[in-house]
Amino acid sequence: SNAAMSYAKMGTDWYFSNGTDAGRITGSSVYPIGLPTPASPTAVLIGGALSKGQYKILTAYANSSTGEEGGMSEPLNMDAENGIRVTLPGVVDGATHVNVYLSDPNGTAAQLHSSVAIGTATLDLTDKATGRAANARFEQPLPSGTLFTSNGRLCSFAGSTVYVGLPYRPGYYDPVAGFIPFTEDVTIAIENQSGTYIVADQTYYIPGDLGNVQEAI
Repeated sequence: SNAAMSYAKMGTDWYFSNGTDAGRITGSSVYPIGLPTPASPTAVLIGGALSKGQYKILTAYANSSTGEEGGMSEPLNMDAENGIRVTLPGVVDGATHVNVYLSDPNGTAAQLHSSVAIGTATLDLTDKATGRAANARFEQPLPSGTLFTSNGRLCSFAGSTVYVGLPYRPGYYDPVAGFIPFTEDVTIAIENQSGTYIVADQTYYIPGDLGNVQEAI
């Protein structure tokens, strides 16, 4: 795209977006602005040592060199005993591994079971997970647009919508609640020490954290 590029700095990283292309510059390396969120996994039953019950299975893309993990997939809830063979999501730019999470039988919280190299087709879950708990948020990469920062959040705007990034989690947002719609196209968004100015059909001043805005303006 030949559209004008916007930039925003968070920590030591630079983020860029022109509404079509978006990414992150870390040192001399370029990465996606955020790792994509996989679709809910699919699985079949196999032999193994799992107890009988309903299991929750989630996957997420990860980059082992940067420590980044993307958003969690929607969970697969599966009645099983013995073992489960999970079909893993495919190769995507910026990811080196797929993290697979598994709950206890009839449990609600899933824990990390395995981190598998990207491109691996399936993973057999034949024993319980013992790793860290899965992120409870179902987040997605921040939509491309004109970037700006506000109170520790990397945000963007495109058309008449402002997309509010997650706090201190640059490159990601909550697709359910992380946006503010306006009646006209947004042209400017600038933070100051106590809030954010946004220009659309008129100039708005939103005090405090953009994440506290609960309804359309």
